[in-house]
Amino acid sequence: MVTDGPGTPETEAGREPGTLRLRGRTFAGRRFAVMGVINRTPDSFYDRGATYAMEAALASADHAVAAGVDVIDVGGVKAGYGAHVDEAEEVRRTVPFVRELRDRHPDVVISVDTWRAGVGRACAEAGADMINDTWAGADSDLARVAAEFGTGLVCSHSGGWLRAPTPTACATRTWSRTWCPGCASWPSAPCRSACARTGS
Repeated sequence: MVTDGPGTPETEAGREPGTLRLRGRTFAGRRFAVMGVINRTPDSFYDRGATYAMEAALASADHAVAAGVDVIDVGGVKAGYGAHVDEAEEVRRTVPFVRELRDRHPDVVISVDTWRAGVGRACAEAGADMINDTWAGADSDLARVAAEFGTGLVCSHSGGWLRAPTPTACATRTWSRTWCPGCASWPSAPCRSACARTGS
């Protein structure tokens, strides 16, 4: 399902932007890819835990692959304010899923949303092709894991909040700042009234 997208600015030499190669597939800078997201969390802000159970997660992934997605991204920790999830629990939620998904769909690109090097390593060993770090290198060893296994590495930011080396339950340390349609703003801390209504 990788398709041509609108033109993007050319480099100074007139070449296309960099090319990403994952599992024998090429994703060039002028093309789009479709990613299906599986939230293996009981408190997902998006699906309220609909794909937390293993069978539900696999069924959702099977459906997405049949529909033609290019990448399946799995996460084991809720983005933003929520209960503390330690590394062992994050591994439990993600690694068996990655291993089974790799067996079922050997050609699909598998991405893992994690900021922890230990989780990234375990998932790469299970068959993941890409690490999706939405905390932009909070654990510097994650880049070393990507280099060791030759996985792709996506680094983005959390909208202004920094992930503590050992996450705490403090909202201001774990909250991922996102647009809240309930109050039409970018709250600088969890907007409890609006978020309760919108699930943000």
